Amino acid sequence: MPEPHGSPPASTVGVIGGGTMGRDIAYVHLAAGARVVLVEATRERLDAAVEVVRGHVARRVERGQLAAADAGSALARLVPALDLALNELTHAGLQ
Repeated sequence: MPEPHGSPPASTVGVIGGGTMGRDIAYVHLAAGARVVLVEATRERLDAAVEVVRGHVARRVERGQLAAADAGSALARLVPALDLALNELTHAGLQ
């Protein structure tokens, strides 16, 4: 599928909010190979969102759709953050 307007895919994606949509958006971009900065307001909500993303990745491994090494690589690209001013977002191609 061609990128809109010929844009290259974002190598870093910023996701603000790890609720139902945010954590799924984070997972989709991780699966596509992007580095994802997932920002939440509280540690509790951030930890919950990260656990859901880990669960999505683990299910793909269990189903044989993803190698364990690739799962580790995907999860290593997930950057949980509590600070919107985090420098990590300055280079995000998609926010």
